[in-house]
Amino acid sequence: MDEAIVGKARPWDEWTTRTRMTPDARAALEEFVKAAPAAHRDAFRFRLAGDRIDSFTDRMILLRADRD
Repeated sequence: MDEAIVGKARPWDEWTTRTRMTPDARAALEEFVKAAPAAHRDAFRFRLAGDRIDSFTDRMILLRADRD
């Protein structure tokens, strides 16, 4: 079996729109992220543009298994 951890940058505006967040939910999440400890924000590579969140990076594990 092969495996890899893959990071994917997610533009904040696009992601919050695609997930159909309400404006109130988005504002609450933004405040939650900005108030989080730096180590937590760094783990997801949050990028700020002034006082706004620009993007973050999530990680996925990619697995490949072959049948014997």
